[in-house]
Amino acid sequence: MFNLGIIGRPNVGKSTLFNRIAGRRIAITDDMPGVTRDRIEVETSWLDKDFKLVDTAGFDLQADILKKEMQEQFFKALEEADFLILVVDASAGLHALDEIVCDMLRKCGKPFIVAVNKADSNAREQAVNEFYKLGDVELFPISALHGRNIDDILDYIYAYIPEQEETEFEEENDEDERIKIAIAGRPNVGKSSLLNTWLGEERVIVTPLAGTTRDSIDVYFTYKNDKYIITDTAGIRKKSVMFKDTIEKYGYYRSIDAVKEADVVVVVIDGADGLNERDVKVISDAWEAGKPVVLAVNKWDIAGKDENAVKNFKRMVSEKLQFLANPPLIFISA
Repeated sequence: MFNLGIIGRPNVGKSTLFNRIAGRRIAITDDMPGVTRDRIEVETSWLDKDFKLVDTAGFDLQADILKKEMQEQFFKALEEADFLILVVDASAGLHALDEIVCDMLRKCGKPFIVAVNKADSNAREQAVNEFYKLGDVELFPISALHGRNIDDILDYIYAYIPEQEETEFEEENDEDERIKIAIAGRPNVGKSSLLNTWLGEERVIVTPLAGTTRDSIDVYFTYKNDKYIITDTAGIRKKSVMFKDTIEKYGYYRSIDAVKEADVVVVVIDGADGLNERDVKVISDAWEAGKPVVLAVNKWDIAGKDENAVKNFKRMVSEKLQFLANPPLIFISA
């Protein structure tokens, strides 16, 4: 399927544009830079053509561990895209990072346009002229927030999207037939590691930092001819803690929604920590939502692999999860 990537430096409105093109709010948006960390993707369409839309982390040159992982996701999105939208900010003017990303796009040889975002008035549109310093590029003044000139962008890109064969169209438009799996749990238990292991690639960011995953990430996946949508969710902590941070608050609600929409919920537990109160709350929420629950006890290579350890853990599950009748309990190392 045709892959349309949205890239640019932090806080220029990439996720707002992503949501606008997708036609619904999928990616978390906020005025704070660096909200998007992983690649977020959705299958959507314009007129009679379907394509995959991908939101990316903002490109910058900071070197801490999280930023490094975010930039790896940025470059993977760049590599996989068939066409790219470089988003810049009319209100801030031309930035050195805009020029760096534009040069990257030229070197990779892929078609792209520049969307000058936040041009939500005629006066702001005059600021677009500054971006002609980027060279011979197609510039589109837009307002992702208000939907201004978004149709013009999609009409331009439409010519690049190949016609689909009928069989391909039927295969791609099967979201309702896919089995939806939500991976849930508290922070830093290995949810993202499990997803990456299933996929055989570093699809989502994994760091030792708790709370690395901030949004729910949907990934389309096929295993033994069965098709799935696997959702990696933000780690669930106490509401009193999560609701102090706006982004964590959004992530909490996205996680709850992912569980409600799932066909099966895989709750990941840290085997080294045992089954604590927060694990029980996540499991009970899934059970109350009427979902089948699979318990994946991760880090079992650290926690202890002998038969007594398994018996003790099963006994603890039986005591603390009396509302579940013999839930599937699998000991893993993601």
